[in-house]
Amino acid sequence: MSRHKEPVKKSVSEAYIYQYFQADVARFNMYLGATPTKAETAYPRLKNYVTSRELTEIYTPTQQELALANQHTKKGVTKLGFLVLLKTFQRLGYFVDSDGISSAIVSHIIKCAQLSVLPSCLTSYEQSKTKKRHIALIREFLSIKSYGVEARKIVVRSMGQAARTKNDLADIINVAIEELVHHRHELPVFNTLVRAAKRVRGTIVAYSTEKDDQIVKLLNLEWIPQKWWQLITNQKTKKSYPDTINRRYFEMCVFSQVMWELKSGDLYVEDSDAFADYRICEAVSFRTQQISWAEYEANIDEFGKLYHFSKIVR
Repeated sequence: MSRHKEPVKKSVSEAYIYQYFQADVARFNMYLGATPTKAETAYPRLKNYVTSRELTEIYTPTQQELALANQHTKKGVTKLGFLVLLKTFQRLGYFVDSDGISSAIVSHIIKCAQLSVLPSCLTSYEQSKTKKRHIALIREFLSIKSYGVEARKIVVRSMGQAARTKNDLADIINVAIEELVHHRHELPVFNTLVRAAKRVRGTIVAYSTEKDDQIVKLLNLEWIPQKWWQLITNQKTKKSYPDTINRRYFEMCVFSQVMWELKSGDLYVEDSDAFADYRICEAVSFRTQQISWAEYEANIDEFGKLYHFSKIVR
């Protein structure tokens, strides 16, 4: 870049260089990326094939668990349903229907509990009200809280913190899963976490609170033009500092502002004069990189045909 000026100390540089030029422009393409699958995250799921060792170590009921099942169930079908629900929940952190459970797991639990039932009997258990009572009992037994208001607050808070340094949805979801497990909350369905991660990633928390609940601004937003302000903050005026800002509009505004600042010369790339135009041979000096007007007039029509321009403006 040939034109240089002393850098103007403007708040725009404070806001975007620190927060957003740490990553490259590919951040924009992340918004168009596909929704992550369970396999791409830490969300627990059952294997299609379970080894003998895994059956023994993971899905074998303990004596305490067998005693609990005997205490609260009478029929073999309900006892099997209870134990399958318990052991799979311990593995996953959420409850699943029996049709998504490997027959090897069900058969192993039947053998361990010495039950005289077939795996197919779980179909009737799924349709009964007994299963709901067993879910409540298992939560109490394992000291697990159901996914509710408190859990949603944990998800939003943890994802919000993660979104400050992470852009990938899978990474943001993994942070929320870790926090839910740490606070002993049941995991929600996977799509709930995906939707929450997309919402949180679309906004930026504009302040934080330190000791004595003092509000600390994380970004200087004074540089944002008025035409962008309402889109970014959802506020018509700049009288009050926003709680959150729209991340996508903010980044669009940042790059738009960078373009105009570079064009006007109020912003420049440090040491850019040390580099030649990448489109020209490096051996050519800077002054000879520009073509003459005569050469331009002689070749502009051919250039237009090459790139299929219907009309060349002179």
